[in-house]
Amino acid sequence: MLAGKFGRERSTLRETLNELLQPACRVRVAGTVRGACRDPNDDAILETAVAARADLLIAGDKDLLSLRSFQNIDIVTPAAYLRLGR
Repeated sequence: MLAGKFGRERSTLRETLNELLQPACRVRVAGTVRGACRDPNDDAILETAVAARADLLIAGDKDLLSLRSFQNIDIVTPAAYLRLGR
C-alpha cells in the first residue's frame, strides 16, 4: 500500500523504515490523554510523545499542528523541522 502511495519500491521503503526505527523506543500507552486534541484519535499520539519524553513532535496532521505544543513538546511540520537544523 505505501509503495503505491509513495511511488517507491517495497525494498526501498523497508530500508527507509528500518533506518527511521533504529533510534526508536517502545512506550506503553494507557489512554490517559483524553480531550487534548480536537481529533480524539490523535490523543494517543500525544500520549506516546509524552511517554517517550519527546521534546519535539513532527506531524503533518492539522489537528495536531493546531496545538503548536503539548506538555512542553513542540509540534511542527516536517518543513519546519528541516528549517530548525537539528
